[in-house]
Amino acid sequence: MEHENAAEMAAEAAKRAAESKQVVYTVISFVATMALLLLAWVVRLSLQRKNAAHAKAKSALGSVEKVDQAYIDSWVQGSSDGKPTALYLLRGLATSNVIRQLVQSCPRRKRRVLLSLVTKGLKRNAPDWQEERLQCMGEEEDDHALAALQYLLYREKLAGLALDPEIAQMIEATSEAAVRMLSNASEAASKKRLLEPTREAAHLLACLRLGFWDWDDAECRELMAERVRAEGAGMPKLSMRLGVRSWMEKPAIGPGEQLELTVAVERAHAGLPPFGGPKKMLTRGDEIVTIPETYTCLLSRQDSKDGGGTKLFAKVELDVEDTHARRVTATHKFAAPFAPGEYHIVAQLLCVSVLGVEAAASCSFSVEEEAAEEADDSDYD
Repeated sequence: MEHENAAEMAAEAAKRAAESKQVVYTVISFVATMALLLLAWVVRLSLQRKNAAHAKAKSALGSVEKVDQAYIDSWVQGSSDGKPTALYLLRGLATSNVIRQLVQSCPRRKRRVLLSLVTKGLKRNAPDWQEERLQCMGEEEDDHALAALQYLLYREKLAGLALDPEIAQMIEATSEAAVRMLSNASEAASKKRLLEPTREAAHLLACLRLGFWDWDDAECRELMAERVRAEGAGMPKLSMRLGVRSWMEKPAIGPGEQLELTVAVERAHAGLPPFGGPKKMLTRGDEIVTIPETYTCLLSRQDSKDGGGTKLFAKVELDVEDTHARRVTATHKFAAPFAPGEYHIVAQLLCVSVLGVEAAASCSFSVEEEAAEEADDSDYD
């Protein structure tokens, strides 16, 4: 009997232990399920937040862009001495609504971390850098935007920084917006015949695209050359010539006469592979054509009647479709000034895809009053 009772008690104890284990397993399963549901909710909330931020950024690029473009155009053209510096242009970009909204799509604490990382990184790796380049003299958000832009310029110096993925995405969107606005601003300045704003906006555009802090800096140019060599490409080596002639091939140029200016660029690097940087895209019919090399030529004129003042009067694009071509040319037709005298044309060639690639040339022509009289007499022959 005692053995039977002991067996029953053992069986009961085993049953209770099994029930206890089942309860524990049930509790653990419940807790794990709730934890997974909570994690899924947090992930979903985070994705919704990121999507909302992305939508806000897209909205900024879309609906605000026209207003912002007008703001940047005015900023680029409005420097007090007519020669906007890179820092002046960066502050204009940082205070634009589109850049502000892109930057503010990230949490403030992450933006402050970015500002701190960029400041410390540049103090350590760029001895000539000055902290004022991270100050907009405005709101804290503007300094955060300026930090994002400075990061884009100093990517070579800040390559070791570990960026939060959300910050990295914001910086990429900021780069796209800044490049687009500077490109449009340079075009708008050229239409108003403003040489320095046109050129400086193009220089900064190239620097932001390529990750270099100064168009004229020797270290930046050497780093660009190293990047080209590492890719197995050829560094563009250019020379340029200009020529002006009467469109009707008359021996003398009269007031208001139609002239043709020819820009001829010699490519000493012909036949070498082009650098794989940003490329110009053209649409021809149903096809999209990639142009291996593109150069922008800024044409300015010095007038003897205007005290030697220099004014931009045209911007000409030279597209290189055949990389084996040793020469590319472009022409620009314009009317001769009505005032007789000597006129001097200066051409400045630059490339926004390869930092530091530039060339210059000049030529002169005379407008003669006698040529106009001869032309008038010929009308009655």
